[in-house]
Amino acid sequence: MGNIGQPQENYLSGTFLKGFTQGYYTMDVLAAFVFGGIFIKSISSLGIKSEKAVSKLFIKAGLITVLGLIALQVSMAWLGASSVDAIGLKDNGGEVLAQSSIVLFGQFGIYIIGTVILLTAVTTNVACLAAVSEYFERILPGISYKKWLLIFSVMSLVITNFGLSKILQLASPILLLLYPLAIALIVLILTNNLFGGHQSVYKGTVIGVGVIAIVDALKDAGMSSETINGFFGFIPLFEYGAGWFVTGLIGFVIGLIAAKATNEPAVIIDIAGQEVSKKGA
Repeated sequence: MGNIGQPQENYLSGTFLKGFTQGYYTMDVLAAFVFGGIFIKSISSLGIKSEKAVSKLFIKAGLITVLGLIALQVSMAWLGASSVDAIGLKDNGGEVLAQSSIVLFGQFGIYIIGTVILLTAVTTNVACLAAVSEYFERILPGISYKKWLLIFSVMSLVITNFGLSKILQLASPILLLLYPLAIALIVLILTNNLFGGHQSVYKGTVIGVGVIAIVDALKDAGMSSETINGFFGFIPLFEYGAGWFVTGLIGFVIGLIAAKATNEPAVIIDIAGQEVSKKGA
């Protein structure tokens, strides 16, 4: 579409970390927590009942998804970088996709991208609405699953009309709070057996990550930003929204030391995520 554009001022430094935190807006990690149960039920419905077999199939599907997402994100990055000459700078990725599709395929391009977004959105929305409605029915059984489904469908329809930029603005503080915690938990679960699955490690890491995640969320919401920067600015990577890397690692180390000092039992899990042994540290 054109030459690779020059980076904007906000991305002249700390580019990787800013891109990393901007990736929160995809909500892929949070969606994995929500959709995981649905995927496992779907696999079980195929007649695969063994927990180990379900886990192996889940991992294979995950690897295919990762490769697909890598290809998608690289393509999106190239499109964003090379489209400036043709369409100029836009407020969000949705506008870039829409305008780029028109440049590449003519007016028919908007129908192509609209159809693709419709198909992907339908599957995502169905899974999300089903998971959330099922969860709320479980904690508030006085309202049926169908009623929760209707409530969240109407709410989603209203919020959708705010526009993408407004939705991202409203969601940003929440994502800055939840995403670091989600990433930390995933890393801990994947490496559980390497540190013995000690509960102190989980607690220390989550506390370390959580404190800075709360601060980042408050700062992004515009609450005492200057005061927060002045007080927490000494933490490495804090200015890029990634200070939780450091405090999480500190919490991990403190938790591990505490576990060893108190001879806390180790909890080892298998590929299916089930506890297979529990022994003294």
